[in-house]
Amino acid sequence: MILSGLKKYFVRRAVSANLVRPSVALPNEVLELVAGGQGNRLAAYIENVCAQENSEDILEEMRSRIQEANWDAGEQTKVAAYSAYFSGRYQQAYDLALPQLQDDVFDPDFFGVASMSLYNANQFDEAYRLLRAIKPHEHLLLANPDYQLAAVLISWSAGDRYLANKYMDLGMRTVASKGVMTFNAFAVYWELGDWEGYALSESYLDDELRARPNFQYSLAFVELMKDNYEDGLRMAESRYEMPEAQRYMKKGLLKMPRWHGEDISNKVLLIHGEQGLGDMIQTARFFGVAQAAAKSVIVDCPNESIALLEHNFPGITFVPLNLTKELDQHFDIWTGTLSLPYVFKMGSKALPGRQGYLKVPSDHLSYWSKRVAELARRGAARIGIAWSGYPGHRGDRRRSIPWPMARTMIEQFPDVDFFAVQIKVPDDAPANLHNCSEEMATLSDTAALIEQMDLIISVDTSVVHIAGAIGKETWMMLPYRYEWRWGMEGEDNNWYDSVKVIRQPSPGAWAPVLSRVFGRRLRGFIELRIGKTYA
Repeated sequence: MILSGLKKYFVRRAVSANLVRPSVALPNEVLELVAGGQGNRLAAYIENVCAQENSEDILEEMRSRIQEANWDAGEQTKVAAYSAYFSGRYQQAYDLALPQLQDDVFDPDFFGVASMSLYNANQFDEAYRLLRAIKPHEHLLLANPDYQLAAVLISWSAGDRYLANKYMDLGMRTVASKGVMTFNAFAVYWELGDWEGYALSESYLDDELRARPNFQYSLAFVELMKDNYEDGLRMAESRYEMPEAQRYMKKGLLKMPRWHGEDISNKVLLIHGEQGLGDMIQTARFFGVAQAAAKSVIVDCPNESIALLEHNFPGITFVPLNLTKELDQHFDIWTGTLSLPYVFKMGSKALPGRQGYLKVPSDHLSYWSKRVAELARRGAARIGIAWSGYPGHRGDRRRSIPWPMARTMIEQFPDVDFFAVQIKVPDDAPANLHNCSEEMATLSDTAALIEQMDLIISVDTSVVHIAGAIGKETWMMLPYRYEWRWGMEGEDNNWYDSVKVIRQPSPGAWAPVLSRVFGRRLRGFIELRIGKTYA
């Protein structure tokens, strides 16, 4: 089936080309690799090509040369899988790779394509199952640094910190994998609190490695977590120099002039929503400063955030974020959301908006005031709660609390009205947990619902940023050594005065956090605010 599909694929490509493609000369070293007949030796070249504008012309020429060299069909499939993977067509890459992972034909190269296609498509549980399923063949992979790294990333994103640590240790002690593993090791060892591993990672660094963009970017978040914003924000700018940057940026944007803080009073500035939804709300505190610096400002952002942001920044043009299309509006210069504090040279202790900087639209407030009044019991405490985040986030398995644990906490307070300020509420929710998720169409709805609450209790999701941005008292339950913006210790943070951070004492330790939040602390809050006493 693969053979037949591959033949049809190449025939279609030849017909569609219709002899009008410009001729492309492949480098001699690539022609030598083609003569070798091994697809994995072309992987690095294919990755480089897929980042270029004329990638299809080059890949077409390469495929033509491969056919002339009479490559084995399996190796041709490997090239097709690499081409799909590095072009971001993860489902196609996975479909090509999976048949080559059966017991009788297991090919280690295809495992890398299949597993990382799932990982990059945010299908972390599926990638983890595949990792566990190939255990009988793992002896063929253990010495391969690409496998070690894939196993670390997949285990980490699936929430298996122990397996991630095992593969990281294995990789860091293999000389051949130092370069590819080290910049990932910093984040993993740091979050685990494995200082021996972290020290080992540092010992591998030399001037050449430190200068690489991916190492700069990885080290940046350690500096930011240490409150060294000056160096951390500067180092984080290296993300635009990383080869994979083009996969996560708006098409063609990297070719346009980027703002570094110079005078733009006569220029139209685009603020690019390169980060997540929470990051967009967090950095909105800088929009007014940007508006004062530029002739005019355009912000591309997630569609569900536009109503809330337009209400607060009426002079700014907000457009839905679409990474696959060029922007219709004209702009002269651009910057990313995470670059705003860097451009404005904001230190960790001088950030604006700590007391709040967003107002909720009055029509949304009116609706949700009435809606909550319909649902809540008279005199009962109203607690907004979010126990899980977006499952496609690569850290979600570490930041989210298992539903059975959260449900048990809610059930301890039957006289409290809990309101889910997240989507996807399980069917077995207690009677005192109100689910309004189908009515929460935009962030304005979420903000208005949060405004009606006495308190917000949440894991690290966009809910925390919305609550902090409107000044609502919030208790955030945070994984151990997780997320640079919340610092390393204590309940306070640099970004929101109304948000208190309740941290895991060790990796994965949710029980002490839940005991602290839903124990004496919440009972005391209810008694103080509502007058209800809990035994």
